[in-house]
Amino acid sequence: MKAEFSLETERLQIRDCDEGGVRELDFLADVFGDAVFQARTGDLPVDRMRASEVVRAIAADALVQESWCGPKFAELRSSRTIVGWFTLQHCSLDGRDDVELGWAIGRKYWRRGLAYEGALAMRDFAFSVLRLDSLCATIDASNHASIALAHKLGASYVGEVDYRGTGRPRRIGYYRFAAADPE
Repeated sequence: MKAEFSLETERLQIRDCDEGGVRELDFLADVFGDAVFQARTGDLPVDRMRASEVVRAIAADALVQESWCGPKFAELRSSRTIVGWFTLQHCSLDGRDDVELGWAIGRKYWRRGLAYEGALAMRDFAFSVLRLDSLCATIDASNHASIALAHKLGASYVGEVDYRGTGRPRRIGYYRFAAADPE
């Protein structure tokens, strides 16, 4: 059985999906169905059924990997309200094996520093606990906020890679974090 994952920041508890995952599915259905949010990712909005399929596929893949792999939900410590998710996930991009750092914050929680707080904790966990030498992030060129966040976290733009999310196949920005990168 896989060990449970949990990280705390000043305002966030980042954790595995609760048993049953109803709150998490509700959150993801809202986020994945939000056309404004999805426009930032370059993906298409999806309905609750498709959101459920996406969550199941990601969770099934993560079950066979380490406890730190897969989607981790972020809730406010003060209210237990789910506000986003973060992930460290094995990936292969353009033939390169990597570990990707991902983040998503629900639109009503944007511009509060929560993405930075959680992504910083996940990045630091990857470098200090997992002892990874590097991480990557893939970010749609139109998502200026996530590009700025990646740079704030110490990432450098490497180039573009092929990507297929819930939308059309496309080229997407590829960013690299090195363990020695300053904050």
